[in-house]
Amino acid sequence: MQSWIALVQDKNQLLSEESELMIQGRELELEDQKSRLEQDLRRYMDMDESLKTSKDHLEEERIFKEMIEVVKMRDKLVTFLEQQRLREQEQHAVVVPGAAARDLTPVASITWA
Repeated sequence: MQSWIALVQDKNQLLSEESELMIQGRELELEDQKSRLEQDLRRYMDMDESLKTSKDHLEEERIFKEMIEVVKMRDKLVTFLEQQRLREQEQHAVVVPGAAARDLTPVASITWA
């Protein structure tokens, strides 16, 4: 019984780690996208205002809005990841003491005479 519970806990831990890695991968993609957008935005911001066309102004605004959306998505991922960690900690705190109370610790044998 102990080995089965340990296997289930290991499986759950691996699934949790996989989920965390996938989220971190997406977070890295968003950071990369934000970095590219910042470079594009800097290029437009460095232009002399008198030389900017209406198309340049619209593109600058579009890039800025997209950057804001990327930052919001990244913040949501970070928040989700933190909530997931807290949930796992709470579950672990509940499962481990409960498991210890059930047949996981050796029980002294009592013999009545």
